[in-house]
Amino acid sequence: MRERAERGRSGDTMQMLGLKREIDQVAKDKGIDSQEIISALEEAMKQAARRERGLESEIDARFNEELGEIELFEFREVVDSVDDDTRQIAIADAKAFDPDAELGDEIGVKIDTTSFGRILAQTAKQVIIQRIREAERDNVFEEYKDRAQAHLVIGFRGLTVEDEDREILEVIAHILGGQGGRLFRELRDRCGLAYSVSAFNVEGVAAGFFAAHIATAPEKFEEAKRGMLEELGRITESPPSDDELLGAQRFLVGNFAIEQQRSAARALHVALDARYGLGPDADRDYPDRIQQVTREDVLRVARRVIDLDAYTLAAVRPGGRQGVEGE
Repeated sequence: MRERAERGRSGDTMQMLGLKREIDQVAKDKGIDSQEIISALEEAMKQAARRERGLESEIDARFNEELGEIELFEFREVVDSVDDDTRQIAIADAKAFDPDAELGDEIGVKIDTTSFGRILAQTAKQVIIQRIREAERDNVFEEYKDRAQAHLVIGFRGLTVEDEDREILEVIAHILGGQGGRLFRELRDRCGLAYSVSAFNVEGVAAGFFAAHIATAPEKFEEAKRGMLEELGRITESPPSDDELLGAQRFLVGNFAIEQQRSAARALHVALDARYGLGPDADRDYPDRIQQVTREDVLRVARRVIDLDAYTLAAVRPGGRQGVEGE
């Protein structure tokens, strides 16, 4: 029998005031099922807690609508004599939570998250932001799917899976191509040149690639190309602002937590990292590596990878010249 014990506290930082109200508002404004947001929050919190308390911990998360917080429970087996206090609980202690507890039962003890509540609160915020971005991408697709488009990709030689700069390049990709990133703000919002923009990097055993993409109106193709090259050049000229760096780091760490919700994604990370010789637990340090990236790191790696004298350009446009060009 598995029971949750309600005694305990979740920590002041975990009591995210107005969380239910924010969920309902996002659901209304973006047309997202509020239960989808809640389920994503619960799973992200559970994974964040497991990283803090050990991946072997058996943890469950539940949104308490009345309190407006995510409650976390760590399950322990009821035993006569405790050999492992992270997985077991003495029968006498279990009965303090649940008078009907018996040997062999599993008791969910509410976790005191005071020591890592800030991490959980940031994760909750990131989950909601991610759901908003997904809804906005869907809206953009619906708005422009029937319009004629030209697509342009500018690519550079990238890094290998063993390269110590690979996380820095991920940060650069988000500073450029993330929702609200430089390409989005400059080419879509300010200049009206883009239906969509993105930047991404792919590593391999051999060197991968780093690329930026824009979907634009065919008549704006040349202007969009010039704008892309200007923004790619600008990131090699000076470090990003503190806000740009922090925003990219928060997104990548939060997105990683969301991705870890899926067992298939975790299994794929373990399998590929082991196959590439990085070790099966290589991704456990990913959030720390992202958070250690500095503004100077971004400038250094941007100059290393983004060489405007050596890039490949691929274009697809209706009624125009298609193909690939090398510079």
